[in-house]
Amino acid sequence: MSGFISEIAIVVILYLILKKYWNTKVKEYFGNFVIGINVFACFLYFYGIIQQTIPFELALPKIFLHGIVATIIYTLFTIDKKDDWTHSNIINSKWLGLILFCRLDDWQIILIF
Repeated sequence: MSGFISEIAIVVILYLILKKYWNTKVKEYFGNFVIGINVFACFLYFYGIIQQTIPFELALPKIFLHGIVATIIYTLFTIDKKDDWTHSNIINSKWLGLILFCRLDDWQIILIF
């Protein structure tokens, strides 16, 4: 229970910090960081399969999950760069969306505008 409360507190603190300092440059750095972490996780799970430290049946869904998340974030950033008017409207609206992808053993926070 204390782990759950601390995770919720971290999410709330992260939300408040990002709401205060969020701008286009921070958004781009954060998106690239999230993409990089997910691709790195795919490589680690693939390496675990090759080294036979994690069974193929357990690693394949995680590789798929992290690959899909990286692809979605990359696609959102590509679409955002094409639509300049939409981007300025979103930044001016002061809206910050938070989606939490939860799994039993890992979780990631993805901010989507």
